[in-house]
Amino acid sequence: MLPRPTRPAAATEKWPRSFAYHQSRCDTNCARRTQPLIVAHNHPCGQAEPSRADEYLTQSLKTALALVDVRLLDHFVVGCDAIVSFAERGMV
Repeated sequence: MLPRPTRPAAATEKWPRSFAYHQSRCDTNCARRTQPLIVAHNHPCGQAEPSRADEYLTQSLKTALALVDVRLLDHFVVGCDAIVSFAERGMV
């Protein structure tokens, strides 16, 4: 289980609602022993070649998921005639 963050320093500071929600979701998922994750998205332009933003998102997501002991197995980019797997390219 992840350690709980400390309370805000000043009495006027408050945690954002989204932080509390995501923290509780992470706790729930960890308690359920979340399985590895595969993500996918399409490129409306039709080309399946991953962009630099896709590469950055994949690495950021992988790092964030590792904090809650969830493995990112693959990230697929879907185009009109092709599907690109980050795992096949060694990018995960």
